Amino acid sequence: MMMSNFIVNSIELTGVGTRISYKYEVSDDIKKYFKTPFFIEYDCSVAEVPESILIIPLLANILPISWLAGFDITINTLDRQFYQAALDIKTVFIKEFPEILSHSSSLMVNQLMDNTAAYHRDKGKKDALLFSGGVDAYASYFNHQQDDVDLILIQGADIPLNDSKQWATAKQNINNEVILQQNHKHYIAMNCRDFYTYRVKELVYGGGWWGKVQHGLTLTCAVAPLAYKKGYHSLYIAATDTIGFQVFWGSMPDIDNNVRWAGTQVVHDGYHMHRLDKVESIIQNAERLEKNVNLRVCYSELNNGLNCNKCEKCYRTIFALTLFGRNPNHFGFAVDGSVYTHIEALWARGFANEGVRYDWAPMLSLLSADNLYQFAGHNHNTERHNTEQHSAEQHNTERHSAERLKDSLKVALDATITQTDSKVDKGKRAIIATFPKTFKSYLKIRELLR
Repeated sequence: MMMSNFIVNSIELTGVGTRISYKYEVSDDIKKYFKTPFFIEYDCSVAEVPESILIIPLLANILPISWLAGFDITINTLDRQFYQAALDIKTVFIKEFPEILSHSSSLMVNQLMDNTAAYHRDKGKKDALLFSGGVDAYASYFNHQQDDVDLILIQGADIPLNDSKQWATAKQNINNEVILQQNHKHYIAMNCRDFYTYRVKELVYGGGWWGKVQHGLTLTCAVAPLAYKKGYHSLYIAATDTIGFQVFWGSMPDIDNNVRWAGTQVVHDGYHMHRLDKVESIIQNAERLEKNVNLRVCYSELNNGLNCNKCEKCYRTIFALTLFGRNPNHFGFAVDGSVYTHIEALWARGFANEGVRYDWAPMLSLLSADNLYQFAGHNHNTERHNTEQHSAEQHNTERHSAERLKDSLKVALDATITQTDSKVDKGKRAIIATFPKTFKSYLKIRELLR
């Protein structure tokens, strides 16, 4: 029986050493998983970085596909530490996906290289943080603000390569943020979500390949050539979940903390903090520094600015800010008092999964009229008046509004979550993957009709 193989033939640097292109061949039976060649581009030359490090961004994206689809990978050279990291991480995946053991998925390397000595030569101690501008990222930033970390934003992950408007907005937000002025920024672009077909997404239940499998390895390992050039010792990736909610996820301590190469160790940061704790930390640090923080939390396809102010993730962050008595419009959002009505409608539709419910749950105990932010001129609240009578009426209205929100949230938290992956869902993914331009046009038309 012929073995399935993914063979890397060469690595090419173009664009004055800033863009890495990979030439590879795949056996016929696994061609269905791949469509366009993988590439990655940096904002500085990585020409002096050895091939054993340059291969890491590609390998990080191919390895999980190899494990779950069942094919071997052959490459010329690889950093010795990353080779061991790949074996350790594969063991983590096997615990979640024991079917990996049923087929061959070996990583075959012609030459392992020890890059540690060369890595530390003439390089001072420096760290970096993957920085999207969201709640997790800012909480980790404040955890390490004293370290003067470099900040790294990646296009092709949550911002598509063809969405130049969102990319420009995200870069502008980070470049203009006063709090971040002391930090060096680096920008990376790669087609990490476009080089494979929809069939890769079907390798895991629900088609959630990016979230459940890919993103931790992809994002951290994208930094490998830059880390070698700059001499990063620690690379922080902000935690999504906490020790109180443990599910298999593409970025979690067992995966991220095993990622290493040459002299760099990846650190899964902020795992001890719930999302609500992170919001509170951001508020406290922004007020301590007397500076604004413009959060970018939105991944919606319909987002035309920093945040769409309409999706679940936006509402979740907005509501957390209001629970601490803060105006979300001071943190990168644009809403009014009607947002509470929209949030109630969101709750009524139910939570998408247990992770989302976990993020909302602690807000119930914090919700009260004493701390809930009150937007002026809306039926969830009333404006301040000078007379004691009007003040009392306003207090009663606010308390009633907070209680109503509390009742609505409790009902939503108690509701059963049903998650299915129907043939219709699979069909939608296939159509979107096959006709991406048509889908993009559909989104634009839908936005015009909103």
